[in-house]
Amino acid sequence: MKLKHTHAFIFLILLILTVFSQYNTGFEATPGWHAVIYPPKYLIQMGFVILSLLFAIIGYTILTVKSADISLKSFIFHFIFTAPLVVALLFPMQSISVPPMSEAEVQNILTQTEWMERILFSLFAIGLLVFMVNFIRSFKSRSSAK
Repeated sequence: MKLKHTHAFIFLILLILTVFSQYNTGFEATPGWHAVIYPPKYLIQMGFVILSLLFAIIGYTILTVKSADISLKSFIFHFIFTAPLVVALLFPMQSISVPPMSEAEVQNILTQTEWMERILFSLFAIGLLVFMVNFIRSFKSRSSAK
């Protein structure tokens, strides 16, 4: 039995995990204060991730409806490069409790976290580019076959 919309469904799950992983960060623990002002960098990153996942869901749905050939290799590549960022959003490194450290050790951990974030967003962007190339190729091959 072949599932038609499996590709879109998998990325829908990633989108749901991404959106609901951030739900808990929108509330402050201090009584009486129930709002957090997010920094612009965070809002831009989350907007990029959510819009990219929506684009992937819509793209895979269009390809499935149009009966275009979806390359399994590029889908797996896209998923493998996208999933680590979603997992990192689900389990942020800042929430890990650590024993008291010196200022230099804390600065070192923050630098490592920043580099990890850059690597994960780069992988995510590469996965998105692979999807876009596959999407365009599928439409070109579909239109030239007509």
